[in-house]
Amino acid sequence: MKVSIRQANLEADGREIVAVLQANLPQLPHARYFDWLYLRNPEGQATVWLAIEDGRPVGLAAAFPRRAYHYGEEARGYVLGDFCVAPSHRSLGVAMALQRACLAGVASAGASFAVDFPSERMMAVYRRLLVDRSEEMVRYAKLLRTDLKFAERISVGALARGFASVANRSLSLRDATRRHLTGCTIAAEPGPWGEEFTQAGREWSTRLGTCIARTAKYLNWRFHEHPQRRYRMLTARNDGKLAGYLLQRIETAHAAVSDMAVADESVAQDLLIETMRRAREDGSHTLSAPWLSSHSGKSLLARCGFRARESHPVVVLSWPDTAGQDARQTTRWYLSEGDWET
Repeated sequence: MKVSIRQANLEADGREIVAVLQANLPQLPHARYFDWLYLRNPEGQATVWLAIEDGRPVGLAAAFPRRAYHYGEEARGYVLGDFCVAPSHRSLGVAMALQRACLAGVASAGASFAVDFPSERMMAVYRRLLVDRSEEMVRYAKLLRTDLKFAERISVGALARGFASVANRSLSLRDATRRHLTGCTIAAEPGPWGEEFTQAGREWSTRLGTCIARTAKYLNWRFHEHPQRRYRMLTARNDGKLAGYLLQRIETAHAAVSDMAVADESVAQDLLIETMRRAREDGSHTLSAPWLSSHSGKSLLARCGFRARESHPVVVLSWPDTAGQDARQTTRWYLSEGDWET
């Protein structure tokens, strides 16, 4: 039976979309995510293409609308996310047809860019479509506690805990010597967050090149209203005025810096130092910061004791907008873990 590709109706096809996702990407509770991710995105509902055989879906590709700032000017595009094909149809032919339909669909909808964080298997599809990786997202990691490391290497529990206690104290003391560079007040703000974040995000974006528009609506939806993950917002304020913020994904063992936007790098260092302290108090063993390999912020991570670990491909596609502007003129992107959809 021939496989056909059609655009989905989110209301009519919602249950089938969730079923296909859950069968092929079982690591996430898709029924819990669907309304939030596919329907309530403040930039618009997701667009989904289904691969159909004999009346039933055997795969899908999803694109999530985003607004971006391109050197201070607005651009409209998509982050490409959920993509799967049933094992019985897991050939490059079906996957390529789905991705072709997805890319053609977002381009015809007027997108000026599309960003994807593909797996290595998905990169094989892109290579067949003559698309190469544009960037690398590198996970930089900092060790906060050594308990797990010593437990893996020393079988005697009391001895492992003793060594870990000494090493933990050394790590904590080393970080305690890192000094704040500004006089900003840093505090947790639980949200929801107001329009000052929209204004600041646009203002700060001019020095980033191209970045997703971090409006108050987007931040509240993406982080404050997330159906499963917990985040901590730390803000830096100078006489009450917002000078920067950092969003930390809170997990018992392995926390992460999910997003950060600042007026200047000295504020970024202060926020990162405070995040390290709080993650250690939470009991986290590591703090990760996924960062584009080409972005200058990686030097700040190195100064704060982060080390590069594994990397992940990033694909950036672009089409001229109605004014003839092309995102390929961009010299750099700023992307964070928070921009990554599954």
